[in-house]
Amino acid sequence: MTDCVEFLCDTGACKTIAKETVPNLELSKDYIWVKSADGETQKTNMSKPLTIEDPKTGLKVSAKIVVYPKCQINLLGRDLMTKLGIAVVPIENGMRAVRTKKEEEDLKDLPADIWTQGPSDVGLLTSIPPVEIKSKTDWRPRIKQYPLKEEAIAGIEPVIKDLLKGGIIRECSDSPCNTPIFPVQKANGTDWRMAQDLWAVNEAVQTRAQNVPNPHTLLNSLGPENKFFTVIDISNAFFTQAIMTCLADFELPDDCQLLVYVDDLLVASSSEASCRAASLALLKHLHKTGNKVSKKNSCSLWYRTGSVPKRRRKRSHDGYHPHGYSTNSWWRLS
Repeated sequence: MTDCVEFLCDTGACKTIAKETVPNLELSKDYIWVKSADGETQKTNMSKPLTIEDPKTGLKVSAKIVVYPKCQINLLGRDLMTKLGIAVVPIENGMRAVRTKKEEEDLKDLPADIWTQGPSDVGLLTSIPPVEIKSKTDWRPRIKQYPLKEEAIAGIEPVIKDLLKGGIIRECSDSPCNTPIFPVQKANGTDWRMAQDLWAVNEAVQTRAQNVPNPHTLLNSLGPENKFFTVIDISNAFFTQAIMTCLADFELPDDCQLLVYVDDLLVASSSEASCRAASLALLKHLHKTGNKVSKKNSCSLWYRTGSVPKRRRKRSHDGYHPHGYSTNSWWRLS
């Protein structure tokens, strides 16, 4: 049996909360502590797995939700808003819930290999000349590798294999240079990142200063009429000069702006249609020039009101209230 139940989209709620009046709602033995709007903290039940469907997109998710009889209205929290592709954005007369399904449909027309599959799956820019590093003298740094723990060696081994497989590094048995590798364990406690001690290399080569703009100055250059934007994160492409070379022959529509900050690109326009078209054209151009894009770290199209988007804050902008906003939508539960 399927019933349509009204939920309030609440970006300030971590979990989705429902009253006991929701159909087909069964309690589990799991509990959670909740803090209500009036500051009261109480222990309450979680439901058994429930199928929740967006009736407009047909997207379904299965999840446990918080059952809190004292809650005056059902709240769709950030946990399910993210899975259902829902965002709350400001409009002239209030707030509005929007779906990102349309963006996903547009992205289906892009080449599948434009999206990076991991840290070592990067774009090899064969369309531009390689960067030439010039040495100061004939001296070459050669520093012995210091001892590493067995867990560090085991952790970095698959990383090196992936880098070799991706063509990012190559084996070299007779290199006149050598500097130590320093494996760094990631925050998740299982994966490792390869870091290299390049102090000696930096001393031996001519400095190549990168002209990185101030992000605040850059964002302030956005025209006030540009209320739609897309942020594209190019995978592991932190060489600004190379990106600018790739973009040299890319023609942007007159009603759009393109901002470049290291390996992040921002397309802004006064209309959603223009922003969408320019963003898709830019993605196709990046693929043509050998770049790969991080789908996880890139933003969809969003509306903004008199403010600029924050870097690295996905699907958000300065217009958001720190405690979140809400708007009504209908959701199907079964």
